[in-house]
Amino acid sequence: MTATATAPAPSVPRPRSASGAGVGGGGGARGERPRSGRRTGCAAFFDVDGTLLSRSSPVTFWELWVRLAQGLGREGEFAALMEQAREGRERAELNRAYFRLFRGVPRWHLEAVGRIWFEQVRAAPDALLAAPAAALAGHRRRGDAVVLVSGSGLPWLAPLARSLGADLVLAPRQLTDGSGILTGGIDAPMIGAGKALAVRTTLSALRLDPDRCYAYGDHISDLPMLAEVGRPVAVGGLASAPGAAGWPALAAAPGPFRPVAGS
Repeated sequence: MTATATAPAPSVPRPRSASGAGVGGGGGARGERPRSGRRTGCAAFFDVDGTLLSRSSPVTFWELWVRLAQGLGREGEFAALMEQAREGRERAELNRAYFRLFRGVPRWHLEAVGRIWFEQVRAAPDALLAAPAAALAGHRRRGDAVVLVSGSGLPWLAPLARSLGADLVLAPRQLTDGSGILTGGIDAPMIGAGKALAVRTTLSALRLDPDRCYAYGDHISDLPMLAEVGRPVAVGGLASAPGAAGWPALAAAPGPFRPVAGS
């Protein structure tokens, strides 16, 4: 049997604890039970990239990872993925291929770089899309459960979710071996039908009425997720898609990052 090589460590200090983030995650209704939503009986599900964030988090995280990692040597693989995305390769396949870039990496390395990534996002003047971020803050003030649903990585989404006051993150679970080294695999892509299944499972687990709940998305691949709730909201260009006709719409204009007080 051939041993799996461990990728070089990025130049960040190792934390004392390699435990996971306090915000739950996984490829379904996994993670902590939301603290909110019980009073209102309502949840609001938000796609992340292009709905809350102005730039793709897998891309910006990779850019940071390459700058911090020493000799990772997988820049060509990432460039090939970007080209395949432009050519229209199926998004779920791209999702799996993206996480294979981190094979052989200790999970704590991703979590450490994820915290650095979040600090850069928080400092950017145009990190968030203003109208969807304001909608999220409004749901939190009302006591609705706020759930992020994304095909991106939990190691960097978790600090973002905590700062926004989200209760739960539904994202692919990256698989590890017995020593905490990433295998490059995930349990399931969180794209298209995968998002819809995750939302449906979460609604059932929390015993919420789908007709009272909200979902926000910006891409046609978000349509199955938005169809799971009674109050879908289209962000940016999705408003012009045939499947979103008649839905409320929000502009995709960027604005500064404003963390939720007390989150």
